Amino acid sequence: MKPAELMAALRHNRRRSLSGGLVAGARHGSVQGSGIPRSLKPAPLLLMLAAAVTLGADAPPMPSADVAKAEKIINQQFAALYPDEPYFLLGLTRSIYLDDFGLIFSTEINLAPGPAPSPFQIAITEQQRKNYRDKKMSRLPKLKNEMYSILGNATMALHPPPQAGNVVLGVTLFRYAWEDASGIPSQIVMQAQWSKLLEARKKGAPLDSVVRVREY
Repeated sequence: MKPAELMAALRHNRRRSLSGGLVAGARHGSVQGSGIPRSLKPAPLLLMLAAAVTLGADAPPMPSADVAKAEKIINQQFAALYPDEPYFLLGLTRSIYLDDFGLIFSTEINLAPGPAPSPFQIAITEQQRKNYRDKKMSRLPKLKNEMYSILGNATMALHPPPQAGNVVLGVTLFRYAWEDASGIPSQIVMQAQWSKLLEARKKGAPLDSVVRVREY
């Protein structure tokens, strides 16, 4: 697959996952507000994938059962983070293997449900906008801590490890069109070498000592 084809496929999957989560939320009343992201321009994680890709014609040298197990671990841990919010996780985790790089897991979450417009209040007030931003800001540390754990647990499911040795967990944070997102990243990307993650897990060392974190 060529880089341009990969980018097109990634954009398609992201739009499909997002629209599916929003439609379901509208039916059940959990994902509220306008539900329209500010833009669908290529996200930094997608640009990183395209820049790193050097895909060959052969199948990725990763057992599909192990990759599926890792994806399931990621989905379950994110869903358990706020179990009373069924649309915290927007769609299922997807993985991409890149020759000469490693394995990348990507997913999208709605860090906090937004206030719902009603016949008695059509517009979101400034106070509601502020309260919503404060709630998301207060949840960021918990999200990041959980991402360290998720990356470590998902890595343990990979046997053998990716040949190039890198494992990445990229999380896109959904945004409402009306929200004040200042100071809140749109993506959090954690990257580490499989061998270093495994060693840190065995020693009980903090994973932030071997994981590189980027926020966009």
